[in-house]
Amino acid sequence: LHAEVSFHDPFVKKWALDDGDLDCVPDLLAAAREADVIVLLQSHAQYDLSKIAGHAALLLDTRGKSSDLVPETRWRRL
Repeated sequence: LHAEVSFHDPFVKKWALDDGDLDCVPDLLAAAREADVIVLLQSHAQYDLSKIAGHAALLLDTRGKSSDLVPETRWRRL
């Protein structure tokens, strides 16, 4: 299996990994439109979850913040 990973965080510009750095994507909604799945790890106040969910094919919510925002078929909560 192969996966392309990207991230967005309003407070982190670069993520240091074992095999190099991963730069923060500048346009969250554009990245959401292109992704197969969005994983919400932090529910920053700067994020408009309704907009993010509207652009995501699937939203995996690890924070339990999106249950009232998107149709159940488009989100899963851990």
